[in-house]
Amino acid sequence: MARGVLAELLSLAPNVNVDTIPLEIWFRVREILASNGVSHRAFAAAMNIKFCGSTLWKHGVSRSRLVKVAEFLDDDGLRVLATSDVFWDRVVDIVSGGTQEVFTCPVLGADNVVVDGVVVRQGRQ
Repeated sequence: MARGVLAELLSLAPNVNVDTIPLEIWFRVREILASNGVSHRAFAAAMNIKFCGSTLWKHGVSRSRLVKVAEFLDDDGLRVLATSDVFWDRVVDIVSGGTQEVFTCPVLGADNVVVDGVVVRQGRQ
């Protein structure tokens, strides 16, 4: 059953409009372009996209496009970001859950522990 589910998941095409890297990555891309003397028009041509002035920089970028950008610019930082398993999401609201009692259970010899799949820094007693 697990293999069937895995096969089904692997057959799905990702929605590039959901799993995008925040538009702020374009600041880094423009820095690299400038340091390499590459114009925005030349960059658009290399990426095989229509040059549209500043429109490109106004939206997040899909992982597949960022991989192409990273290859063109030969930038490991962009490559890592494009292929990471971090899902970027926008925080739209933070609502108090009220006051709750909390407990700590120190793990000796470890500054960080994994709790429910999240790396957590231990508090000090």
